[in-house]
Amino acid sequence: MESKKMIYDFGCIMIKSEARIQHFIFQNSYFFQQLFFCIFKVMNIDIVITDLDGTLLNSRGIVSQTNLQTLNSLKKQEIIRVIATGRNLFSLKKVLPDDFPIDYVVFSSGCGIIDWKTKKIIFSGYINSENVESISKILLKHEVDFMCHRLVPDNHYFQYFHNGNHNPDFFRRIKLYNEFCQPTSTFIKQKASQFIAIFPELDSKFHNLKSLLYNLNVIKTTSPLDHKSIWMEIFHKDISKSQGCQRICDFLKINRKNTLSIGNDYNDLDLLEWSEHSFAVANAPDLLLEKFLTTCNNNENGFSEAIQKMQILR
Repeated sequence: MESKKMIYDFGCIMIKSEARIQHFIFQNSYFFQQLFFCIFKVMNIDIVITDLDGTLLNSRGIVSQTNLQTLNSLKKQEIIRVIATGRNLFSLKKVLPDDFPIDYVVFSSGCGIIDWKTKKIIFSGYINSENVESISKILLKHEVDFMCHRLVPDNHYFQYFHNGNHNPDFFRRIKLYNEFCQPTSTFIKQKASQFIAIFPELDSKFHNLKSLLYNLNVIKTTSPLDHKSIWMEIFHKDISKSQGCQRICDFLKINRKNTLSIGNDYNDLDLLEWSEHSFAVANAPDLLLEKFLTTCNNNENGFSEAIQKMQILR
């Protein structure tokens, strides 16, 4: 019988799966953590995947020396290091130097994968022109503020539509990419990497639109700019952080059972559900904190603490 179907009895506490045991242990004492590792001897980890903003980066947008040391230690043990981020390459290169100690980056939430050492893009995906036209028609009809991005690697260029309502975060992003964007008032009829629609707050319109876009991958993300607006990111159905990481695992012949991921927001949900071992940093929304093992927040080296809890480094 597989371990996840087994029932374990810790005194008066009955726990029906190994995943639940892990959650119980990590939310409780150091004694239980050690007991878990002694009994179950967690599988070897071959690949560690981390989100960037709000996870590996602290609130000042910096990677701490502790986290850098952890990344270097992972390399010494021949563990593959991956960043899975919503940032495009243009934005990514603003915060990561060329010699940053990682192996791969899944960028734009899976639209592209880059070998960080060679800087070669090894995968890129897109939405075909027919679907782009259909999506733009739906968003225009519902008067949603949106942006439609070019193909990788130039997906920091985009066209945008504003319906005239108050939406400060939308214009905040326009200002950030001012030299790379232009307005549109009609349907878009060309291939695109993704759409981003920005809502000042989460309301019924978001959920109604998601139901209309059922044949695509629609992801909810907290704005990285004002940290309160809601972004709807729209991709081809086969594009996501988890599918990007699966592509890397397939390429390197890594078993999904030997994966560990760490994240902080709704757009990490599919990644955390996909990986065998998953942690949410303490600054994550309650939905993630209730669903996954937890580690310190991004200002207290939560990435490194998750690695330490899993006893990966020897």
